[in-house]
Amino acid sequence: MKKRLISILLILAVILSFASCKKTPPDDTDDQEQQGTGETPGEDKGEIPGGNTGEVTADVWETLQSLSEKKYSSVKLSIKTVTGNIELESDYTLMDSEVTYSVERLNLLPTDGNLGDASSSYKTTYTGVATVKDGKVETIAGEAVSIPSYDELKGSFNFREKNFEGVKDENGRFEANVLSPTDFLGSSVDMRDMRITVTYNNNSLQKLEITYVLKDSTVTTVYEFSL
Repeated sequence: MKKRLISILLILAVILSFASCKKTPPDDTDDQEQQGTGETPGEDKGEIPGGNTGEVTADVWETLQSLSEKKYSSVKLSIKTVTGNIELESDYTLMDSEVTYSVERLNLLPTDGNLGDASSSYKTTYTGVATVKDGKVETIAGEAVSIPSYDELKGSFNFREKNFEGVKDENGRFEANVLSPTDFLGSSVDMRDMRITVTYNNNSLQKLEITYVLKDSTVTTVYEFSL
């Protein structure tokens, strides 16, 4: 009897073992693939739009040249010259018919040798308004001081690609080293180490900053444009 019971139990164990071997495991292939890519099922990854990477195309040169030749209602110009420990500033506002100016000049020693009449400051600020006709300064109302010609103040810029190196243009900000200041400014100048930074949009130049070395002086010139 005991042998028969043991035999029945053994037969049942074999049947159960066989049945468990034939059981199909759940299909987890999709889960494994999704884990491998790190993506959630049904998730829309979308695309990050490419921004301005700083690459300069032909359109940039054409745009800058066109905007530099555009007619502006006014241009504010500031010039700061640093020579050793001496710093002089000049500010101009240019319009079609006039130039408003504020110019710092070094004080000269009295010609009669009387140092008692010398100013305690090493510089004096001269202000006034100069009238302009046909692009030339004609008369000056205010403290007499020589100022650059209107064309020199207004500036004439040549944005030819070959005249620049180390160029970067990104989000309306153009930066570059100028290889030939004479070519860029359109007139013979004795300048070196010139660098420019331009901020602009599709409609106008907004600001143009030029730094350069002139003999023993470092000069920073900033133009601000208004339509």
